[in-house]
Amino acid sequence: MLSLLSTLVALPFLFLIPCLFITSYICFPVFLTKLLGLIKFKAARDDDDNEKRDEATCVVREEELQRELMPRHVSFILDGNRRWAKRDGLTTAQGHEAGTKRIIEIAEVCFELGIHTVSAFAFSTENWGRDKFEVKCLMSLFNHYLKSNIQYFQRKEVRVSVIGNKTKIPESLLKEIHEIEEATKATRISISSWQ
Repeated sequence: MLSLLSTLVALPFLFLIPCLFITSYICFPVFLTKLLGLIKFKAARDDDDNEKRDEATCVVREEELQRELMPRHVSFILDGNRRWAKRDGLTTAQGHEAGTKRIIEIAEVCFELGIHTVSAFAFSTENWGRDKFEVKCLMSLFNHYLKSNIQYFQRKEVRVSVIGNKTKIPESLLKEIHEIEEATKATRISISSWQ
C-alpha cells in the first residue's frame, strides 16, 4: 500500500467527476452538482419522513442536518477534465482549467459543512506518459493555483499537504508546494493529496 501511494502524484486542484468516500460507505461516482446534496443526505436524521430525506434527489432541508453525522474526511478521485472539454468542444487545457477552479469551491462547501479533511487524487504515474505539452500545462496550472491561493488557504485556516513521490515534479512546482505546506502547516482543517 505504501509503495502504491509513494508512486502516485496528486495535487488537490483538478476535478469534475469525483468519487466520494464517506466513512464506511463504498466508493461511488458523484456529479459535482450532487455533492452538497449527497453529503447533506448522509448527515440527515435517520427517519422515514420522505419530505425530509429524498433518496432519489438527495434533497435535505438544512434544519434536518446533524453535524455529528457529517463525515470527517471526504476523498475525491479527480477525473474527467479531458473528456468534459472534448464533449464541450474545448481544448484539454481549458478542461483542466475549468476543473481546477472547482476544487476551491467544493473544498469550501465541505469545510462549511464541518468536514475537516478533503483529500484529492489528481495525477498518477500514468499521467506522466501523456503528451509532454499537456503535462507541462498541468504542472504550470498546479503552480499557478498554489501561488494564487496561499493567502486564501491561510485566511480559511486550511492546511495543504502534498504527499507521495515528488521526484518527477518540476523544481518550480516543488518550491510552491513547500511554500504552501509551510505557510499552512499550523491551521485547523486540511486539504491533502496523494502522490
